[in-house]
Amino acid sequence: MAHYHLVPDASLHLRDPSASAIGERILSAGLRLMTEIGLETLTFKKLAEQAECTEATIYKYFPNKQRLLQYYFQLYWMWLDTHCQQEGRLLLDPWERVQGDIRALCGLWAKDAMAAQLDPIVLRELVIVEGSKSFLHRNVDEDNKLKLFQPYKNLCAHLASRDSRPVTRRVSSRAPSPPC
Repeated sequence: MAHYHLVPDASLHLRDPSASAIGERILSAGLRLMTEIGLETLTFKKLAEQAECTEATIYKYFPNKQRLLQYYFQLYWMWLDTHCQQEGRLLLDPWERVQGDIRALCGLWAKDAMAAQLDPIVLRELVIVEGSKSFLHRNVDEDNKLKLFQPYKNLCAHLASRDSRPVTRRVSSRAPSPPC
């Protein structure tokens, strides 16, 4: 199983959490805690207890919990885009590539799917539950200017770039004829 080290945008953190053991503990504990209790209930004090560090240490890595949430989202969208691209390289038939992308979007990954720093299944759960909170806030325009949503847009561009002509022909040939 391949392991990819994905690097979210540097503007999301003050210090790279993947560069130290304490930073990785913060990421792991934060993902667990945010998935369990949600963004609103999460505090850096609770996170510090779970990560076995001080609250001040967490603030050295992330300025606020919104940036931590966006870090997780970028990591997930980057992983999913990379996964779709890697899996698609193995499939020659456009129909199979589209089906593979749909399975990936639905979270139906093979057990030997490539690994990332954090569990993609848990990241996906967080995206589903807390997804709108990454962009429904007052600074969304500034975040967009900083290109913080770029990994999601890259995934969309990748999916849109698939040649759908053979797929469209195959689907339309399977469609039943309308009754007369």
